[in-house]
Amino acid sequence: MQHKLILPLELLQLIETGHWPTRENVSKQNIRQVIGAERLKKLAPEEHHLYLEPPPFTPVAVLRDQNRAFWEQDGALDQIIPERTLVIGDFGPGSDTVLALDYCDTRTDPAVIRLLWRGAYGTSNNKWVLMAKTFREFADALDLWNARFD
Repeated sequence: MQHKLILPLELLQLIETGHWPTRENVSKQNIRQVIGAERLKKLAPEEHHLYLEPPPFTPVAVLRDQNRAFWEQDGALDQIIPERTLVIGDFGPGSDTVLALDYCDTRTDPAVIRLLWRGAYGTSNNKWVLMAKTFREFADALDLWNARFD
């Protein structure tokens, strides 16, 4: 079942104004951390690096179909609707800890969630946790309005 997911206005503004990576400059995040670690730790205390994906964003359902072994074993798919969860980043090189827009309850104002790996905070299984109730809250907490990817 396909769902028309509308990107948050704030995300579209960040993309349009150069405060979100493009395909041309996305790899610069591997050289220079754009988001300050102290800001990131407020939303994800155990993480040190944030890597934002350029558009178009990929639904977890597509990623699951490309790598069933990983997603079915480690993706905590029972906690999300894969067709309504768009991956917008992860936590750096080699990371399997994804960051996503969660459209499970809405088509226009998604929450921002991340996959927390077992062992973090004593969890025995991977699970999706809330980073921000809205994309605007996420963008404000990380001060994305001042991030530069060029």
